Amino acid sequence: MSALVSDPFGVRGDPVLTSLPRALDPEEMERHLALLPRLGGPEVSMRLASIRVVRYKPGRRCLIEYTALRNRGAEDVDVVTSRIIRAAGAEPAKLRGALLEAGKGPEVFGAGPAATALDRAGRDETLEKLRELRPRLERERRVSIADEALVTAVDLSVRFEPDRKLPEKAIELVDKAAERTSPPLPLRPGGAPTDAPLVTPLTIARVLAEKRQLPLDLVTETLDTGMRGRLLALEDFLRERVLGQDDATSRVARRLRLALSSPPSRQGPRAVMLFVGPSGVGKTETARLLAEHLFGSASGMIRMDMSELREEQSVARLMGPAPGDAATDREGRLTIALRQKPQALLLLDEIEKAHPRVLDVFLKMFDEGKITDARGRTADARQLVVVMTSNPGAARGSAAPSEEELRKVFGLGLLNRVDEVVYFRDLDPDDVEMIVGRALADLTSAVERRHSVRVRVTPEAARFAAQQAAQAAPGARGAKRTVERLIHGPLGALVLTGKLTRHTSWVAVYDEGGIYLLPEG
Repeated sequence: MSALVSDPFGVRGDPVLTSLPRALDPEEMERHLALLPRLGGPEVSMRLASIRVVRYKPGRRCLIEYTALRNRGAEDVDVVTSRIIRAAGAEPAKLRGALLEAGKGPEVFGAGPAATALDRAGRDETLEKLRELRPRLERERRVSIADEALVTAVDLSVRFEPDRKLPEKAIELVDKAAERTSPPLPLRPGGAPTDAPLVTPLTIARVLAEKRQLPLDLVTETLDTGMRGRLLALEDFLRERVLGQDDATSRVARRLRLALSSPPSRQGPRAVMLFVGPSGVGKTETARLLAEHLFGSASGMIRMDMSELREEQSVARLMGPAPGDAATDREGRLTIALRQKPQALLLLDEIEKAHPRVLDVFLKMFDEGKITDARGRTADARQLVVVMTSNPGAARGSAAPSEEELRKVFGLGLLNRVDEVVYFRDLDPDDVEMIVGRALADLTSAVERRHSVRVRVTPEAARFAAQQAAQAAPGARGAKRTVERLIHGPLGALVLTGKLTRHTSWVAVYDEGGIYLLPEG
């Protein structure tokens, strides 16, 4: 194998190498760079693995860093990492020109048979290639790379970077982790490998979490099969937080345990569920809690309101404008969201309000596990959990809709692609009372935590609040708004006037058709 070429253009030691990089779109850059001629001749082939701008000043210059795989024959492959400082701007055409100018030497980009074959490398072949490259990376980065780190790089890149291919994505991940671990000064001459800092599976996980903007605990879970524990605890997690919907949360948990505990058996998303039921009974809250529990935080949910996509032209908002449109450069809402968060919960709220052509976009995504925007860029959807919500019985009451009614509203095209239809029942007075009690407990805890003042609610006051909530807007929303009106609002007034902290405790009592706050101490 050839020696590792780390600086073919002679810019090692530039002071900006420690600057925080600004990422470019690798797919877009690769399409432009693929047009470069192979100036080095047919015996040299390069394939771009990544490219980024480290520093960029409009109209002046930028420092470009790239990582690539270089092939010199059937089996002779190594990694090339280089940096050039020749571009006058970050536009793709100018970047191509800069790379073309800098590439007038032995290292050039191009597409060849060897590079194409690497795209089809499997897990074992990629792991073998990483082990071959490990001694060179260890010498170059002055680190020691654990074998477990190589295995982790392959497994995590397969799971969290489905839009890229092996072995490039795994090689780049190991190289970045080694670069991060590399000591500031060289090891002492003749130093043993034990002198070098170690690249561990956790190092790999941290690099990938930052790159994909994912919670670290979500990524590290896969190192110790933590997802299994989350799935086993999912039903209890939902039942404690979504009151009055035990049957619905049980069905949701059962479906997700089936979908996420085994390898995917189809091209589409991991799970597609339809939540139906009256407004305000916990459908959207359940989706939010699923994102929090499965993907580390509520930010793991991509929410799209289908009532905003009633028109046929809404397809352009999802997928981006068609070629020739004045706004062709604007990326669609759906494609950009999936490219940024390929591991997420996609919530399609009020799905029955979407235009049929908008619905067709999602049906195709359910079948193929991907979507392609108007610019030809593909977003992967195979790692999504999809939740659609609907209230098909809004016009006739709160009873569960029959299968015939669901077919009339959604059609067989959608229902045949749904893994589970989950019905959320209407809340009865006991459910509302529990929700009010939970809201009151959360409110009094927050007041004590922030102001060191204890607030007690008498049973009569809590009962009156529950009765008022049952007469207000249906569902959990009405309960929470009632608590805000009867107790949260008056407490806020006490905070603003400075009266709250004059006493160490207060009590909310019911008297003469209302709730009153009285000092206790």
